[in-house]
Formats: sequence, structure tokens, C-alpha cells
Amino acid sequence: MQNEKGLPFAHFIANANMNFQTHNRVDAVGYFVTFSAPGAALHSQFYGGQLSAKHRFRERLTATVSGGLRNIESTTTNAGGVRLRDQELVWLFNADITQQFERGSIAGTCSRNINPSGFGLLIRTELCGVTFTFLASETLTLGLSGQVYWVNPIASQGTAASFPSNRYFR
Repeated sequence: MQNEKGLPFAHFIANANMNFQTHNRVDAVGYFVTFSAPGAALHSQFYGGQLSAKHRFRERLTATVSGGLRNIESTTTNAGGVRLRDQELVWLFNADITQQFERGSIAGTCSRNINPSGFGLLIRTELCGVTFTFLASETLTLGLSGQVYWVNPIASQGTAASFPSNRYFR
């Protein structure tokens, strides 16, 4: 499989869930992602699992928490032809809470995730945000959303590519 830039990329997910009564749900998810950037002489893959629990406290208040580990492996060949391998175990998480009202809702979320960058590095993205919605009429919903992103590279030994830590507001 290739992405829009012609770089090999594959993403596999297996999921199982179980509902308990009407207020609770538990999910178990397994991930395997492989990513190659031949121009950067880099191949990365990560795999792991995640557990998720969702609970409805009241009719209009729900919360979800999830977390799991990813084993990240990167292999690169440096300018001298030496093949270097790097491995890191990373904790990923997501937490969100949503309160619904008669004419709107408020939702908050915080998470950490891993994604291929498109230029030879894996990127760890952490975000926190809040979203407000208001049903102004039957055909018009107004929304206001804000997020803060912290974006950091997951270092691989010997890679020539660099990506400084960044913070974005949206």
C-alpha cells in the first residue's frame, strides 16, 4: 500500500468490544503500522494494544478513557552504510468527557498518538482541546473549538532528518 506521496505505508487494526448493561463499554484494540521512507533510508513500524472504557454517568454525561503501549522500531542506514536500529516503548492515551444539554454540548479531550510524518520520522502528537456546540435552530448549529498540540519527533539513531519540538494552537 502506498500513500499519496508514493511512500509505502500499511496500517492494520483488530478490535473487540463488550457492552456491560447500558452504561458501560470496554474495547480492546491491537495495532500494527509499518512505514518506509526509501529516500531517507528509513523503515519504521509500531505495534501494540490499547484498552478503552466508556461510561455514561447520567443520561447526558459520558466519559471515555483509553491507554496502551506501542513498541516502536526504526531501522536506518547512515551515510557510511552502517545499518542502525532503534527501539522505544511509548505510552499512548486518550481521555474525553462530553456533557450534552438540551440545545448544545461541551466536550473536552486530551490524547497522545503516534503517526508517520511523511518525511522519514515518526511523530508523537499530544493534544488537549475543548469544543462547544449550540443548536441555534433546527437547521443551524454553531460551534467553537480550540486545541493545543505538542508535536515531537520520535528520535531514530543516525537519521539525517530533524524535526524540532513544536507547539500549535488551533
